Amino acid sequence: MFLNETEGHGFSLHLADRLSKGLTDLQEQNFDVVLVDLDLPDSHGIETAFAVRKHSERIPIIVLTGFDDEELATKALQMDIQII
Repeated sequence: MFLNETEGHGFSLHLADRLSKGLTDLQEQNFDVVLVDLDLPDSHGIETAFAVRKHSERIPIIVLTGFDDEELATKALQMDIQII
């Protein structure tokens, strides 16, 4: 999911249901933040967020997950990815 601020009046949402679609959208559009699910039809685990980071070095990335994995969180923080 990608978020853009809409003229200071809130946010618009853009949904990509696959990593491949999201990465294409990142190349074609500007986003303020990316929310990442770690379980997509074409990508699983923290590698999903890492792939987004590789395609977008400056956009904040937030991973929404129920995982309680300290090692995963450490790896994500090293890539400047926030896990919630």
